Amino acid sequence: MKRGLKKLSILVILAGFFFILNSSFAVITGNVVSKRIDVLDSFLGIMFLVGGLALFLVGELELKTISVYDASKGKVPKKKEKFYHMTDPLLYFSKVGDVSLEEFKRGIKEIENDRELMRLVKEEYGPQLLEKESKGKLLERNIAEEFLKVLYSGKIPRQEKELITKKEIYEIRRAFDPGWYGKPDAHQSKILKEHGFAYAPKPGHGEIYSKNNPNIRILASSTPSDVNAGKNVARQIVSLLKKSG
Repeated sequence: MKRGLKKLSILVILAGFFFILNSSFAVITGNVVSKRIDVLDSFLGIMFLVGGLALFLVGELELKTISVYDASKGKVPKKKEKFYHMTDPLLYFSKVGDVSLEEFKRGIKEIENDRELMRLVKEEYGPQLLEKESKGKLLERNIAEEFLKVLYSGKIPRQEKELITKKEIYEIRRAFDPGWYGKPDAHQSKILKEHGFAYAPKPGHGEIYSKNNPNIRILASSTPSDVNAGKNVARQIVSLLKKSG
């Protein structure tokens, strides 16, 4: 699709040149009708050229954008090496524009002594992986982290990423602002899942715990509470996320 966008931009640019050339031929005829056609064709030509250039630039940017995903789609037990994938738009590690974690490790091993190539790979893919590892959904974060460990030999430049973004803080607070109803509602459950938390009912109370570290827990009332109780739960979740990593 991205390469198709680039091809489309070339066609639009060529159409622009066609209209501009057509307007030039119209001038030669020297009559009133042709002059009107000349203005219209010139305008269309310029619009097509501008639009084509814009599409070309968007295509160029998209061709350099990476994404990470789990190729197993939950159908088989997870094997990170095989099913964690990253797109490889610049074809550093593949001919098809996609690599598994296993292939990425092998590719990094092959070029680790080539300082210039390693620098290029880190410049192109490092910031994007850090972005996904800090701002993506939970699964994206986990996958991006695995690729970052390989890219930076286990020493991820943590200072370059945020543990939690302002947008995420806002979304968490908005989910719990209406209050706490004795257990998470559908929206609150979705937010908890996205950030690696789960809810477990207990005798007399409930617990929100981290899936990655079950020892991290937040006690919550098992009966409906006021708005402040919901805000308090949100504050504790945000605090834990800021300290994690």
